[in-house]
Amino acid sequence: MLQIFYTYPYPLPAFTLARRDIMVSHWGSISVDEFFIMSNEAAGIKGQFSRIDYMPLINPNQGQNAIASLVVDLPRYIDSLYYYDYIGNISTSHATRNSDVVEFTIEPRFPVFGQWKTDWNQSYSMPSQYHLFKDKADQSKFTLEIDLMHAYDKSLTQDFEASITLPEGAYDISLELASDVQPDSIVMDKYFGTMNYFGRPRITIKKSNAIHEICDSTLRVRYSFQNPIFAFVERFI
Repeated sequence: MLQIFYTYPYPLPAFTLARRDIMVSHWGSISVDEFFIMSNEAAGIKGQFSRIDYMPLINPNQGQNAIASLVVDLPRYIDSLYYYDYIGNISTSHATRNSDVVEFTIEPRFPVFGQWKTDWNQSYSMPSQYHLFKDKADQSKFTLEIDLMHAYDKSLTQDFEASITLPEGAYDISLELASDVQPDSIVMDKYFGTMNYFGRPRITIKKSNAIHEICDSTLRVRYSFQNPIFAFVERFI
């Protein structure tokens, strides 16, 4: 048996879990909340971790394979961007709105060395005019077009889950995915939030070993919605 040993002084990030929750409103906005568990598959450190040893002025070669930050491009029209974990808001992040994207840079609470992992949430809102379209021939029919995957490209996600929650009262619902995407399961159920009496229709898509380059595509959800009472109630939720 042939064994090859080599030096690779760079991090190997992989998402153990990524969950993308999309909530559609007919009052002008779509909210996106994403949860990630990320691990570094690079070689682990020996002994205990010391921030003094990690400081680049003391040892510039220490921790080369640690994940110190991540950069992701989000749509330029998003707002209310938020980065947090189970402790609360994480202040080590900044976003720059360019002409075509929002460049979002995050830093974990600690450098993620080899065989370590971390988790976080990030959320934002988007104007629905960019993703929700009304049928000109039938004003009760709508089509949602939005990215299936999260925006961290060149990544592997071991367990990926995307859910699309429609307004209460939506019916005649259909889902369209790209032909390259072969989900493990598609489940339709109800989401009950504050003041949801009948429940909001929800579609949950699960995919294991999701490669970003393959699964990064647009999903389409077509549905009907015409009862003004549901739209009025939604305004106060």
